[in-house]
Amino acid sequence: MQTTKQAIELGHLRSKIDQIDKELLGVLARRFRIVDDVIETKHRAGIPAAITSRIEEVIRNAKVAAPGVGLPPDSVEKIWSLLVAETIAYETANGVSTVSQP
Repeated sequence: MQTTKQAIELGHLRSKIDQIDKELLGVLARRFRIVDDVIETKHRAGIPAAITSRIEEVIRNAKVAAPGVGLPPDSVEKIWSLLVAETIAYETANGVSTVSQP
């Protein structure tokens, strides 16, 4: 059973997590603003949304960097895989082709 002291401590910790979540949303918004520029470039050049070598590079870079910031590499790999998949979906929803243009 939770004591009042534990409940207060847990509430304080949850507030910290909520603040970090807001910061993460801000970082994601910045990332997606850059993705908007990527979309424009890909439209002009006829480059597809998904480029396997780049997908692998982004995920690998995050996984390799994870231990250096105290995160489990396998968890980071899963998170970045989802982030990349959603980015590709966003590009596709904004008109970037899923295949190379002739």
